[in-house]
This record gives sequence, structure tokens and C-alpha cells, in this order.
Amino acid sequence: MKNAIGNQDICISAIYAKCTTAERRDLWESLEEDNLKLPILGSLVLTSPGAIIEALEREFGRDWIEFVSRSMGSRIQELLLQRSSIASYLSSLLPKGTLKLIEKHLANFFWGSSQDHKNYHWSSWVNHSVPCDEEGIGTKNMIDFSNTLAMKRWRRFRTSNSLWANIVRNKYCIRSHVVGKKWALGDSHAWKPMLQVSEEAEKHMLWQVNFGTSFFWWDNWTYKGPLAHQAPELAKSSKLLVKQFIKQGRGDLDKLRRTLPNHLCEIIRKIEIGNPEKEDQVSWDLTENGNYSNKTAWNLVRSITAKQPLINKTLNHVFSQGAAASNIWNQFGAPLGIKHSHLPIRHVINSWWLLTFPWKDFCHNLVKLQPVSRILVVCWNKPESGYLKLNTDGSFNKSNGKAGLGGALRDENGQLVKASSIPIQCTNHNIAEARAALYGVNWSIQNGHTNLVIELDSMVITEMLKDKKAGNFRLNRIIEETSDKLKHATVKFTHCYREANQLADWLAKMAMNSHDNNIYLSDQEHSNGAKGSFLLDKRQVPSMRSKFDKANFFVS
Repeated sequence: MKNAIGNQDICISAIYAKCTTAERRDLWESLEEDNLKLPILGSLVLTSPGAIIEALEREFGRDWIEFVSRSMGSRIQELLLQRSSIASYLSSLLPKGTLKLIEKHLANFFWGSSQDHKNYHWSSWVNHSVPCDEEGIGTKNMIDFSNTLAMKRWRRFRTSNSLWANIVRNKYCIRSHVVGKKWALGDSHAWKPMLQVSEEAEKHMLWQVNFGTSFFWWDNWTYKGPLAHQAPELAKSSKLLVKQFIKQGRGDLDKLRRTLPNHLCEIIRKIEIGNPEKEDQVSWDLTENGNYSNKTAWNLVRSITAKQPLINKTLNHVFSQGAAASNIWNQFGAPLGIKHSHLPIRHVINSWWLLTFPWKDFCHNLVKLQPVSRILVVCWNKPESGYLKLNTDGSFNKSNGKAGLGGALRDENGQLVKASSIPIQCTNHNIAEARAALYGVNWSIQNGHTNLVIELDSMVITEMLKDKKAGNFRLNRIIEETSDKLKHATVKFTHCYREANQLADWLAKMAMNSHDNNIYLSDQEHSNGAKGSFLLDKRQVPSMRSKFDKANFFVS
């Protein structure tokens, strides 16, 4: 068995496996030279809960009474220190009964109880195991923490091909898909908590279809939940993949209608297919960038819902000593030479009324704070000879998730080559901007236009396109796909003010109120508003942009 040990995946997998106690002990001893043992209380995974409690008592110190005799604040500090010393992945492996027993000892320690003397517990330990701003002591409930790590393991199990993940799949998911699995008697105690949180985790794991490696019935690639749950009456295969329903980069509607009800086919028809050269990707919809975080998972599984942070609503806090009040006083006082001090509101008003410097200086500083506006002349510029200019813009309505993509491709004379107004659904404005650029690039390349000047009024997306990458998970897929389509083209990226992008802006806003894709191949086909913007740009009529000097704090 010792020769079979190659890495930490095998160590963790072996702990999960159904080994006899003797085999587990042999394995543990064989790992000693490889430094793969769990660092704190690790060997106790192979022993009884009672041994774990004994080790915890040793961790708190041999003389428990010594800690109990300290003040409440000192006990809290010691408790937080010892609680953090328990290895996180060890906490996730312990049975729930053991975790409750550990928390019982922690509660006794917190309230000053000992073996010889029992103190009354004035509040449940569960109520104290929350952050400090929610009236807790700053530690986490161990069962909630264990469930959080179980959710993390579930996501890794679903998205990785590590040795551990493959062992678990071959052990439990040979005949059925893992999303449809139920815990059975005799399964590993480490597998059970993963299944308990799996349903909640699957709601927030969104699969972006690229090559189509997602499972057709069981992965949440429609963003509405697995199809197996949306159509429970239909027969389901655990091996069917999405790529079997993709034809020429789009959903195969004929095959879909033979398999699914019409309302599901309509949902799938609107799904965008990504880069077919890449495997499908998973994003976590509770974070802005799509990356998984334990914080969001903990908020999902915690036994007590988040409380509103404590707010000291005294008069002095609201008007003088609070963070918001201090910020406002400093914003207005600092330019005038008045430094805010966290004193009662009466003293603050007196310091403003009885100024400590001459009125002449005060008036001079006040005059300098007057906003100074500058007028900029902004005009849409025609591309140089041999290039076409692609202006794109995205519009987004947060209240209903509706978005619009606008774009206009024009030549060196300002003549329209093509314009588009496309309604979509998305989650934020930056994604709408990026998808507008992708749509315009895709159409241009498909029609043989490879010398392009791409102009946007979003500096964020412009810089991402120049760098060919984005830190945001959801945006990165769109940016990479756009860059991939431009790899054989000659491209220049430029940023412009919104006043120089009025045609694309108008088309994007128009798309939000439409249900159909609109393509215009001549200026005569435009609506009146878009036609006006087009003619102003073609005739090089400038727009005025008013900009205030940002040296003062009144104008952003």
C-alpha cells in the first residue's frame, strides 16, 4: 500500500474510501515519511470522537481551570485562537455528532464551566457563532463551516478530473448521474454531507456551453436548473451530452423539439454557444466575477440568517461620530481648512461657527471651490482609407435584465455598411458592452471585413480588448472569443466619448424595447432617431460635451 501513495489526492481519497480500521492505520503510518498527514489532530480521523475531544482539551491547555478563571474577553480570544487551529478540511471530515460534541465543550469553555463547576449558559452557542457585527463573538458554527467546505468539495468534484474526483465518481456514479444520486445506507460519511448540500450548490453552478461537454439532462446549462427537474416526466439518460444537440454552432431545434416540450426549446434557442474549441466552463452566480467563494457558500448554508449589523443610533453618532457623518464633514471642511474631530455635535457646530482663521482666507478658499466647466468639442471621426470603423454599444436595464446590443459599421466616407439592433438578456452593463463588440466583430469577419477600427465608449471594455483578457470570469470568455475571431485581422481599438457614439447608443437602447433582431444595410432603413444620428456623424457635425474640473469635491 505504501508504494501506491503518490500525492495528497490519494491520501484524502483513501480516508474517504471504505477501508477497514486496520487498513486505515496502515495507510496512515505509510504516509509519515511523505509528510502527507493532516497537520492537527489528523490521525484522530481514524479513531473515536472521544479521542478527538481529549486532544481538543490538550489543545486548550492541560489546566482547563486556568482559562476558566480568566475574564470573558480573554476566554473569547483564547477560544478564537484554538478554534482557528483546527484544520479546515479536518472539520469537514468529522461526523456531525462529533462537531456538536466539540461545540458543547467550546460553549462550556466560553461560559466558564469546568468539570467541577457548571455555569449557566445565558444564550445558545448557535447565537454566538456569528460575526461580531451580528452580535456574535466572531467565530463560525462548526456544522455550518463543515457544510461550507462540503459545498466547496462538491464543486471541485463536479468540475475537476483529479484522482480523488475520479475515485468518487467510479465508486458512487457508475450507473446514474451524480446530480440524481441519493445517499444510501453504507455510503461514506464524507459523501453524505456533499450530497446534502448538492441541490443548493447546483442552483448556483451555471454551465457556459462551448464544445458541449455538459450533460444534457443534469447540468444547469439553461440557467433555469437541470432539464431533468424541469421535465421530470420524460425519460432521461445520464450520459447524454449537450454537443449532441448542437448543429453548426447553434442548437439543433428539430432534434430538441423531438426530445423536449416547446417552452424548453424556446429557452434553449436563445442560449449563446461559445467557442467550440474549448470545453464547457462553470461559473458561480453569487459572485460578480463568477469565481467560487467560501463566503457566499457560507451565507447559503448557515443555520441562522444574517442579522442587520448593530448601529448606534445616538444623535452624536448620526451627525458627528459615525463613519458617514465624518466623511461628509471632512469633504466639506477639509478644503476650507477645517479638520473634523470626533467630538459631540455641539462642539463640531461651534468649531464651524467660531472659525480659527481669518474670514479673508475662508472666503478665498471658498471662491476656489467654485466649479469650473470646460466645453469639449466631440465629433465622430471617419476611419482612414482602407479601413472600416465599427462603433458598438450595449445598454442594460437592471430591473428586468433586458439588454440591447447596438453597432454600426461605416466606411471612410461615412457610408453605412451595416447596422444592428439586437435584444438580449444579461446580468450587467459590461457584459452587454462586450457582447455588442463580439457581435459586431463576428459579423464583420464573416463578411470579409478584416481591416477594422473598433471604437467603444466604454474604457473598461476597450482596455480588456487591447489586453485580450479580463479578470472577470464571465467577461473573460467573451473577450477571448472576440480576440480569437480577430487573430487574422488588422485591428485598431479606440475609445471615444458617448457623444461620438450616438448612433450605436441609439440602436442599443432601441433594442431594449424590441423583441426582434433588426439589421440595416442602408441608412434609408433606419428609424428617424437613428437616421438623425447617422446623418450628423456623416456630415461631421460636432457635439458639445460639458465637463467640470474635478479638482473640487462638489462635482464628480
